[in-house]
Amino acid sequence: AGINFERESWTNKPIVGLQAVIDDGKGGTASRSIALTVIDVNEAPSWKANAYSIVVNEGDPITSTKFTPDVSSGLINFHVEDVDADDFATFRIVNITAGSVANLQVFTIDSSTRVVTLAQPLNYEEITSYSIEVRATDLGPVGDRVGEVLTATTTIQVTVLDTNEAPTMDSASMTQAEDQSNFLYRFNLKEMTSDVDEGR
Repeated sequence: AGINFERESWTNKPIVGLQAVIDDGKGGTASRSIALTVIDVNEAPSWKANAYSIVVNEGDPITSTKFTPDVSSGLINFHVEDVDADDFATFRIVNITAGSVANLQVFTIDSSTRVVTLAQPLNYEEITSYSIEVRATDLGPVGDRVGEVLTATTTIQVTVLDTNEAPTMDSASMTQAEDQSNFLYRFNLKEMTSDVDEGR
């Protein structure tokens, strides 16, 4: 088994001591002490879950509609783990898709708190679900740690719920000369009225 920098308990410096012995096969030996310095290599963060989910109503107000990790249903354990000491991640949305449409700007995420915020109004009649791709990025090589900046990606599935919306009615007008004995005008209210929720 290899040496795990994070697993071992280093008293002082991360050094592994070896004693090498050479035997010439004729009774003669020689020994040498060898000190191996173990170098800490950056390791990637990992999400606690493979995917997450949130539910939002169409018509919910933007900027004030927020989803908080470990508080909002569907975002429990919405954080990453990193075995590297003193390492932490920053977070950003790399893509939001709805069907074949990509690079939407419907949600934002706080780079440190991971709070997800609704940034644009939602319309159930147009889009019923979104997929948010979130990337966590670690600090990379810091101090004596070597390696590269590493990332981990997860997905938040968003379900949009339909809410009842008020019907609308087109305006109409009529003109009739004064002093007319007969005054008759008919409106077709059904044709003048529309409701985006009709049929549901």
